[in-house]
Amino acid sequence: MIAALLESLSSQISARWLERFLGPAWLFWVGGALLTIQRMDYSLAELWASFAQLDALLQGALLIGGLLLIGASDALLDSLDLPLLRLLEGYWLNSPLRWLVGWGTRVQGRKYQAWLNRWQTLKAKPTLSPAESQELEYLEEEIRTYPADPQRFLPTRLGNLVRSAEEAPRERFGLDAVTCWPYLWFVLPDSVRQEILQARHQLNRSAQSLVWGALFLLWTLASAWAIPIGLVWMVWAYRRTFRMARVFGELLEAAFGLYRWELYHSQRWPLPKDPEEELALGRRLSEFLARGTTEEPVTYRD
Repeated sequence: MIAALLESLSSQISARWLERFLGPAWLFWVGGALLTIQRMDYSLAELWASFAQLDALLQGALLIGGLLLIGASDALLDSLDLPLLRLLEGYWLNSPLRWLVGWGTRVQGRKYQAWLNRWQTLKAKPTLSPAESQELEYLEEEIRTYPADPQRFLPTRLGNLVRSAEEAPRERFGLDAVTCWPYLWFVLPDSVRQEILQARHQLNRSAQSLVWGALFLLWTLASAWAIPIGLVWMVWAYRRTFRMARVFGELLEAAFGLYRWELYHSQRWPLPKDPEEELALGRRLSEFLARGTTEEPVTYRD
């Protein structure tokens, strides 16, 4: 009965649903169940023997019920993707964590300033050792993941990484990423959109995994082993979330760098002749897309 049901499910469930059923939610529920069984002094062999003695219809109902529980809980977190990411990025002013905003921003500012000071020290040296060269490359990469204006810092490392990627198009091309992104999206090639969608999906799933790791600490009521497992899970998930956010940010910057001219063409906007003029035209285009106004008259291209 179970084998036939599993075979039927595997042939009908898409890869997305397999990911849902075998993802963090599955680890949370199965891991919690194992910890609970351990506390009740049951062995898996005894539990399986008891399950095998049940009626086939009841076995199928229990299996389907378990899958529905996993799928429903995973879908619930799926629906909270945006507020969850906003929380991890440090947008706390309208949340109970607003009292942490000032403290977190100062911590991030001190970390950035320490990296910047060390970077300036290394850049001033006439020659560098191999270790110092690697350190300089690392510092340059990390400094880029903060907004150019310290007044724009957020209280979390992840938030500063995402904000730096969002502000890069405005600093380089004069284009406001939040305003221009919906328009740019429709002129991107399908392959590029798929890459960006996949990166965003991986970022969302990593953030969800972080929440599941935190929720796993609730199983401490069943076993103290839930504490180290949950903490290791959270550290791993946060590192992966940060890594996926970096990939997503790089793709976002690359999309503007490679296809911003398509945005100009789609709006019949005049093309700039040099980087300085591009900054001015990009700001005017952003204002036009946001408000429908421009400081100076614009003549559409034929």
